[in-house]
Amino acid sequence: EKNKPPSIDTVRIKPTDFPGLPEEIASWLEEKGYIIPKSIFYPNVICGSYMSKGQQDIAVLAMRNTFMDVLVFEKGKTAKVHTLLKDEPGLWGLEKLYHSAPDSTVKLLNGIVTFGTDLIQQFYESYDWPEPPETSHQAVRYWLLEESSIIFYYYNGVWLRINKGD
Repeated sequence: EKNKPPSIDTVRIKPTDFPGLPEEIASWLEEKGYIIPKSIFYPNVICGSYMSKGQQDIAVLAMRNTFMDVLVFEKGKTAKVHTLLKDEPGLWGLEKLYHSAPDSTVKLLNGIVTFGTDLIQQFYESYDWPEPPETSHQAVRYWLLEESSIIFYYYNGVWLRINKGD
């Protein structure tokens, strides 16, 4: 039907269909009922040294029903999964997370990206916050285009959460 709203299903990718996602992680996500939302600008599956310098971890923006979670798979394995953001139906409102494109598909506007150590320092300086922790590895940035973002940085065994623009 011409006036029928686009389905949110048009932006969902089964983890086992996501290119480059290790099979172990894809199977774990599917077993838990997750899909990976497709974003206009962000891959929503990223690799980096999020826990310590030189260690390769995988972060995933995953969705279950209408709830979004940001998960980090330590060392790219399912043995230790860190949940950075849980059950966020819309940190900024679910209606802001999607955009209806001219081709009647729905596009996700938010996502995750790797945030480098130099950017963490600049971030602290530009917002005149207290001295940042010593940065030796990367962070995960979750953000909604032109709205707000959260930087997650693993430091001394805990995930620091730095909000920007709220």
